Amino acid sequence: MRRLNKIAVLSIIVSITLLATGCFKKKDNRTRVSQVTGQKFGEDTPFTVEKYQEQEAGPGLVFIPGATMHLGNSEQDIGYDMDARPRQVTVSSFYMDECEVANLDWKLFLYGLKDSIPAEDEKFKNYIPDTMVWYRELAFNDPYTKVYFQHPAYNLYPVVGVTWLQTQEFCKWRTTIVNGKLAQDNPPTVTDPDAARYQRVVYPEYRLPIEAEWEYAARGGLYNELYPWEGHTTRRPKRGEWRANFYHGRGDYAGWYSEAADWTPRTTDDVYTIPTDTKWGEPNNYGLYNMAGNVAEWVQDTYRILTYEDADDLNPHRRNDRVDGDNRYITSGEYFTAKPENLANVSRANSATLIGERTKVYRGGSWKDIAYYMTCGARRHEQDTSRSATIGFRCAMTRVGSSRISN
Repeated sequence: MRRLNKIAVLSIIVSITLLATGCFKKKDNRTRVSQVTGQKFGEDTPFTVEKYQEQEAGPGLVFIPGATMHLGNSEQDIGYDMDARPRQVTVSSFYMDECEVANLDWKLFLYGLKDSIPAEDEKFKNYIPDTMVWYRELAFNDPYTKVYFQHPAYNLYPVVGVTWLQTQEFCKWRTTIVNGKLAQDNPPTVTDPDAARYQRVVYPEYRLPIEAEWEYAARGGLYNELYPWEGHTTRRPKRGEWRANFYHGRGDYAGWYSEAADWTPRTTDDVYTIPTDTKWGEPNNYGLYNMAGNVAEWVQDTYRILTYEDADDLNPHRRNDRVDGDNRYITSGEYFTAKPENLANVSRANSATLIGERTKVYRGGSWKDIAYYMTCGARRHEQDTSRSATIGFRCAMTRVGSSRISN
């Protein structure tokens, strides 16, 4: 009997030992001892290693885990553009702004410029949003030209009237400010300048998302859905509220105001006639707000009709220095609307609708767009100097190191 008890105790000890050795991994000393020389960093050699765990999300950013996706249109091509044919690609992990960049953010940007560009300088005016994008000859939108950007009531509304080129300068400024604060809050542990030269702990640059990143983030991990939510409707199933801020139909920006049978006023609480708060509504599965509606958003890519067919299948992107031979294009829409007898005159050399290196892509629908342009695969383009009351932007950042966040 005692012998059986001893065997049982011994078995338990062995089991616990095996379990412990399986649960506790061997300590990783690769950043303490060189794997190629055996030298201990900071002891056998003055070279030291900067302490680093993994990348943290920069201010305002949400982590988007990379994966394979079907890029392209999942809706009928109503414009016959044929520029978003479905294709399987892979997008690496990255970060994206939770919300669109707001008026308040741009005001801070302008304030930050005063150290390098005096406010009275003509160059400073180039960074101020164009408030005249609100003006219409046959509409009384005049008040918005004076209050939409300036008034504090619109501080948290998306900035509009900014060009693609202006967004590039905003991203540079934001990168400088955020990395400056990071260095101030977390001084480097490596003080030897020669050792620290290639060990700077900084955030990668803030930038516009590439097209593939934007579409991948908009889909929120859903497969082949039209919008950034499940289902093919633009209303919430139970409450009947609009899921996005968009143009519902001819002359209908806000939905109908009606009264119930007892003459009690009845309307929805989601009535907006222009852009609204950047954190309005419910986020998609990745935690991103207004990936459909509110304002459309600039992305980094240069527009080409065949980008989806030409670009690589890992992080596809069209940049300016891509050689196209003849970079003067006509849109397919112009071809299809031309009269048969005039088709011979529709040429790349003579076309009025040229697409060149300054033609940039913007994605997502706006408060003034029909539901079609809120679909995740819809592509549109404008010149990099264009301004609109319907186009804003949000920033992205590359994920460095592991493609997944450790628990």
